[in-house]
Amino acid sequence: MSTNQKSPINLPEIIHHLSRYLRQQDVLRCLFVSKDWHKAFLPFLWGQVLLKKPLPSNIQRYHHMINSLTINTLPEAFNIQYPNLRSLSLGYEWSCYDLLSLPGNDGNTDVANLILINPKISTLKLFPRDGRINESILQSASELQDLERMTLFYARFTPGDDINVFWRACRNLKKLRLQGTKFARDTQAPEYVREFGIRILKIEKATGMSEANQLELISRCPRLEELVWLEPQPSSAGKDFVQRIAQGNPWPNLRRLTMNSCMSDDEVEKILIEMKELTHLELQQASFGPHASTALLEHHLETLVELNLRSCYRATSSTFRDVLCSCPQLEVLTGPKILANDIAQSEPWACLSLKVFQINVEFKESEHGDKELQSSVFKQLSRLPKLTELYVGKEAINGTTRYPGLDFRLEYGMDQLENLKDLRYFSFRNTMQVLGEEDIEWMTSHWTKLELVSGLLHTDTEKTIELRNILRKYDIGGV
Repeated sequence: MSTNQKSPINLPEIIHHLSRYLRQQDVLRCLFVSKDWHKAFLPFLWGQVLLKKPLPSNIQRYHHMINSLTINTLPEAFNIQYPNLRSLSLGYEWSCYDLLSLPGNDGNTDVANLILINPKISTLKLFPRDGRINESILQSASELQDLERMTLFYARFTPGDDINVFWRACRNLKKLRLQGTKFARDTQAPEYVREFGIRILKIEKATGMSEANQLELISRCPRLEELVWLEPQPSSAGKDFVQRIAQGNPWPNLRRLTMNSCMSDDEVEKILIEMKELTHLELQQASFGPHASTALLEHHLETLVELNLRSCYRATSSTFRDVLCSCPQLEVLTGPKILANDIAQSEPWACLSLKVFQINVEFKESEHGDKELQSSVFKQLSRLPKLTELYVGKEAINGTTRYPGLDFRLEYGMDQLENLKDLRYFSFRNTMQVLGEEDIEWMTSHWTKLELVSGLLHTDTEKTIELRNILRKYDIGGV
């Protein structure tokens, strides 16, 4: 056998796989393991870069390795060509606001030029801190042949802007996100664009474009796979959305839907009947009643991965019970409440891949001390070995109210949850707890990945402080 055979740990395929799970500081440490590792891990160190003052002295040496760049107020960084740059972000803390304010410096031209000299950019995120989005920047974006994803955070258009420059930049997009965007007047998609190729469209609290014109834009995206449509205030836009679907579903590939429209139970039902094989559904302020519940389970139980009905207060406990018992692919479930009895008396849950459980488990006053009922609830939760987040608290009307809830003491059956080895976030806020040191020590020894425990640990303030100090010893935070 050849003595020059490479160790498996030095194989590029193995290193590439390892790099996906390492933080940047860990990648940096890998550079010092060996010459082979230094050469192999260097591209991963420089692959994603956040530029802040001062500009790294070796940027020119390694600029060809940069694939993703988040840039700060560094005028000199705007004149560098990054030959393999695919993702450019100018946003929030790292916005170009200060650059644009430099006396005698046309910062917009610099930003536009940065885009032009890096023609391979496929992802562009812009967050102009002063809100104003300049035409020259969008003009440069419109000339990018490979641009597929664009995000505008709180950008503002004025009446004098040529909005067509923006629409031209959208011509090849597969993903468009408009978060807090302020359009001028009643902006609408131009008639000469009969169809957009957008697959992911997120319109989040945009203004200046009427609900009707937003729906018209959505309708011109027949290839949609994901739609997030959140109005500044919950509205009745969903009614027109339902009518559009009733005329013949224009989005046959839509699998992920998020809306905050005030829809009736029957309107939600129509959406769920027409939509095929939804994987993600989030509705806010909708009346999710028995008709919607039946349609959900009849048409989407085999494909549903995430269900969020947190602010749909008409959604019943039995609906969530049936979802837990019927949806084998479910990974995230969020809702207002589920009754402890519905959990205890339900069939074994089918959602064995559930990672996030975020529903208040509600007990009647007379049930709170029922150890058998508490133990039955813990038994059902123990069937969710992949849980990473468990939130069973209640949103309080005021900050001092405590409600009957799951009692997280060993004597009530909490030890049945010992197999939740991946649990990281755990909350029982606004529920009545009187935990002891043995309960906290049990959590820390069995849930070794735990990072946060949220909720009042004991009715006695001093005892709560003592228990919090135990958690801090294990670097577990909490509020």
